[in-house]
Formats: sequence, structure tokens, C-alpha cells
Amino acid sequence: MNHEFTPTQRRALAVFTVIALGFGAYFLRTYFVLIVVAAVGAYLFTPLFRLLNRRVSTGLAATGTLLAALVAVIVPVGLSVFLAVVQISRTVGEVAEWVQATDPNALGDKVLKFINSALAKVPFVHVELTMESLRGAMVNVAQKGGELLLHVLQGAVGGVVGAVTSAIIFLYVFLALLTHREELHTLIRRLNPLGGEVTDLYLAKMGSMVRGTVGGQFVIAFCQGVAGAASIYIGGFHQAFFIFAILLTALSIIPLGGGIVTMPFGIGMALFGNVIGGLFVFFFHLVVVTN
Repeated sequence: MNHEFTPTQRRALAVFTVIALGFGAYFLRTYFVLIVVAAVGAYLFTPLFRLLNRRVSTGLAATGTLLAALVAVIVPVGLSVFLAVVQISRTVGEVAEWVQATDPNALGDKVLKFINSALAKVPFVHVELTMESLRGAMVNVAQKGGELLLHVLQGAVGGVVGAVTSAIIFLYVFLALLTHREELHTLIRRLNPLGGEVTDLYLAKMGSMVRGTVGGQFVIAFCQGVAGAASIYIGGFHQAFFIFAILLTALSIIPLGGGIVTMPFGIGMALFGNVIGGLFVFFFHLVVVTN
């Protein structure tokens, strides 16, 4: 392996390597995102690993880097959870005061009148909601929810096994890429038929893209979360601003997006009488947050 490969050998090895990677990707397709996250994490924490490896052995450096990566995730999450608990405690008190000052019967009648008036404007729809039909629907939802919870509990054992498997794969990929990064780099340079200089340039561009994507994703998610929480506050719901900011930021990081909370919340605000505020929250997400 010390001699230089000929162009023909490089092409052949590259083809067989791609085929082997294809087979591996097929069997690990359900863990693809996990492997990508582990690879990105290993790349981002490589400078710390190199710094530690100058002072301690490779094993200790890899262990320290892994612990630092876990702390970098656990500490912000723990702080966010603590602040959210404080805000939730405050919000519970405010909601309790609101419930005591609100007549539930009058509120329910108001909501029913609003829904029935909206349904009356829909052509070819002849439905009128009553308190009895709402109670029946609530009972049905409760039963379905109980069945769903039972199904989730039955699959908890399989979930634990899957979590252990995912953790093992993540640790293996993360530590392997940390400790064998140079060997992998050398192998890619030798297999690439375009040559070592092009490979180095391509990998450098990929590294810049990864750093920009990761940093930009968190910045954009934070802006979207704060904007969504601000729209709810401006719309008239002045409780739990911090909770909404954290929740919407977290949802904006993952593919779901904060719209699964803000848009139904805006509709709910409109149904409970705050039509202008609810429509503002709904369309603010469509026009501002998504852009």
C-alpha cells in the first residue's frame, strides 16, 4: 500500500469501494442520518482531539473529546430545561388565575356559536355542533389516546433496543473517524482518480460547507423560534413567551418546523374570540417565518 497506484488501479479501486459503500449503506439505511450526525460531530470536534492528542494518548484524547461533545449538548439542553421549568411554573399560575376569572360555560357557548356560524357559511355543509357532540368527541379522543399510549408502551422494549443500537453505532462512527481521520484521508486521496490536490481541495470545500451549514442552521432556527414566539405575544397571548421561543427553536432545527405549533395555535386563538390575533399568528408564520 505504500506505492503509488496507477490511474487504472485507482479507477478500479474507486469503483469497488463505491459498490462496497453502496452495500453498506443499504444495510445501514435506517441509521443514515445518525451516521451523518456522528461524522459531522467528529469533524467539528477534530481540532479539540488534535489539541488533546498532543498531550495525552490517542485513547484518552478520544475519550476527552467524546465527553466534551456530550457536555456541549447536555449543558445547553439542561439549562434550557431548567429555564423552561421556571417559566412553566409561572405560566401555570397565570393560567390558573385566568381560569378562575373566566366563565367556562360562557366561553364554551361563545366558541360553539363561532364554530356554528363559520360552518353555516360553508356550502353543502349542514352540521351543527352541540355540547353533547363535543363531549362524545372528547370521549372518543380519550379512548383513542389510551389505545395509542398502550401501543407505545408495548413498543417501549423495542425502542430501548433500538436506542442502544443507535448509541453503539454513533459512538463507533464518532470515535473511529476521530482516531483514524488521517488514514481515511490518505485512502480517499489514493482512490480518487483526480489526484491528491483535487481531493484536498474538495475535502476543504466540504469542511467549509459543513461548518457553514451547522452554524447557519442554529442561527436560522433561533431567529425562527424567537420570531414565532414574538408573533404569538403580539397576537395577544402574553404567557409563556420563553417556552414558545425554546420549543419553536427546537422544532425549527428538525424538519418538522415551528409551524406545527404556531399555525394550529393561531387557529385556536381565532376560535376563542381573538380573530385578528389568531390570523396574524397564522399568516405571520406563512409569510415571515418560513422565509
